[in-house]
Amino acid sequence: MTAQPQDVVPSPSPMPEKNLRAIRAALVVPQDREVFDVGLKAVLDEVRVSLDLGALNTFVHRWWISACDSVRDPEGRRRMGVSHSYRVAVILRTQHVVSRILMLRGPEFHVRLMNP
Repeated sequence: MTAQPQDVVPSPSPMPEKNLRAIRAALVVPQDREVFDVGLKAVLDEVRVSLDLGALNTFVHRWWISACDSVRDPEGRRRMGVSHSYRVAVILRTQHVVSRILMLRGPEFHVRLMNP
């Protein structure tokens, strides 16, 4: 019995590890990497202030899902590009982080920031 071409089942691409470096490396769309970098900076700023790793865990999980999509269907991901919702999410997240930092630092920090 010989193997026929239709008998060969392609092995699925390995999914990226669930860490920041592997996730970023798996992102095939340059805009995804840009949004990832901006979002990572914002979430690390939030963690630095709040000392709560929950936001970082959520960020890693969400981007890991996008990285898995990039591995499974890189051409589809390229065609899709960065969706509007990603961009809006990053903007809203950044605004939230800035307001949270100001709140946690107290009113005297906010006054110094507004009147250097």
